Amino acid sequence: MAQIRSKQIKDFLTTVNWGATTNYEIPNTSDIKLYVDTQIATQDQEKDSDVARIDAALASEIADTNSDVSRLDGDIATEKGRVDAILASADADKDTFVEIVSLINSVDLENDNALATVISNLNAEIASTNSDFTRVEGELAAEISATNSEVTRLDGALAGEIANTTSDVASIDVRLGAVSGDLVDSVDSLEVALAAEISDTNSDISRIDGALAAEISATNSEVVRLDAKNTAQDGALAAEIADTNSEVVRLDGADSAMNLRINELEATIIKDVEMANEEFAGAGLQYALNFPVQDDNADLVDVFVNGHRVFIESVAGNQVGLKNPGYIVDAQDAVVFVYQKA
Repeated sequence: MAQIRSKQIKDFLTTVNWGATTNYEIPNTSDIKLYVDTQIATQDQEKDSDVARIDAALASEIADTNSDVSRLDGDIATEKGRVDAILASADADKDTFVEIVSLINSVDLENDNALATVISNLNAEIASTNSDFTRVEGELAAEISATNSEVTRLDGALAGEIANTTSDVASIDVRLGAVSGDLVDSVDSLEVALAAEISDTNSDISRIDGALAAEISATNSEVVRLDAKNTAQDGALAAEIADTNSEVVRLDGADSAMNLRINELEATIIKDVEMANEEFAGAGLQYALNFPVQDDNADLVDVFVNGHRVFIESVAGNQVGLKNPGYIVDAQDAVVFVYQKA
């Protein structure tokens, strides 16, 4: 039943394709009115366009005819003037047309021939104008007749469309009456379902509120615990920072002492950059170098026995004593001295 009601409601949506309607589509009244108004406006526009076109053509033809009449009036006025001049030159009044013709023939045969030509041309022009006017009247009458027929056809089509629309509206009214009862039942069912859904939603909201309050309480407890932990960690961190600062002070002192020692060594080395390298056959622990050691500084002497470094016991001038390496240094051993000369 719900599907049937949905289909019936959908039938009244604005989905009708007026170019290809079917028996299963029911337009709503606003669409019907819009369609009829559009058709009437289109027909009125076409009729107005036809009338305007006819009026323009008729006005153009009348203007052309008026122009021709004005030109003919000018020609007649010219010829009248010439005739009046001829009559004025006569020595006696001429009261009859015969006398006028006789006078013209006797006075100015050339003007007589010209007048005849003008009259003939005038008659031909008048005949042509009458023919054009008759043709225009016929075309205008035909156009008016065709327009009247078109208007009659459109009136009939519009009347038929209005009749069909009226019938559709009556059918829609009948179907709406049948659907109204189902819609009322559907609305009642929806109201009951909505009330139940609201009740369930309120219960869910109450449950969520309780859970949220419990979560907030637990979170607050955790925050208090973390604050206490952070306080303890802050104390430990402060102690660690104090120890680190003491270590830094100690390292700074050691670094200063090391820099002082390096400066002393650099000053000593700068005094004389000459290095000596001498090799002796092993002969115990006491050796006489070719040159005295600078400042008798043992740190400026390196000794290697068979490539193994041994330590210095004493330095006095060119006399250097070795510390006992734990084995006998004899002639089979190669003793190398690398030292800074004084």
